Amino acid sequence: SSLKNLGSNLMHDQQPLPVQIDLNQFLREELQFLSSDLFFKHQVKKNVKFLKESIKFLGVYSSLSGVLSEFYYFFRRFVLEDQEYQLQAEIFQDQDNFGFYLNFLGDLRIPADLNLRFPFELEGSTSQITQQKIEGLDLIFLGHCLRYNNGYLEIAGKKEMIKMRLL
Repeated sequence: SSLKNLGSNLMHDQQPLPVQIDLNQFLREELQFLSSDLFFKHQVKKNVKFLKESIKFLGVYSSLSGVLSEFYYFFRRFVLEDQEYQLQAEIFQDQDNFGFYLNFLGDLRIPADLNLRFPFELEGSTSQITQQKIEGLDLIFLGHCLRYNNGYLEIAGKKEMIKMRLL
């Protein structure tokens, strides 16, 4: 299953053009891919909610995956390796918007090499994201990923939780 998922990710990464994306399937595949990280697999308790009827849209898969990967890499910098964490993830849809969020809960610490303090916040579309500064996040990359999917991103952190919401 992991090898099949890795093959699917590699195939999507080589496709720079928009493709039909099923948001439920996307989140399943991405969370399975993150399970190749043993910390995520064994020390993160997952609570994931999918929609009964999936949302499908035209987007660039690798860019959408890039936002999730950059956020996860950022989260990993704040963890204590011997602690357990909880992931709350959900796909949502209201009248005009759809997307997903990831909340990582647990005892978090800011690494000494980051000039950052709790609480912190980042929010916006492509141009807004690239104008902000949160050390440890590649905001140029995130802006690039948002541009390809017409996205709006929110990232916030405090001592007990780091969260991301992507519209």
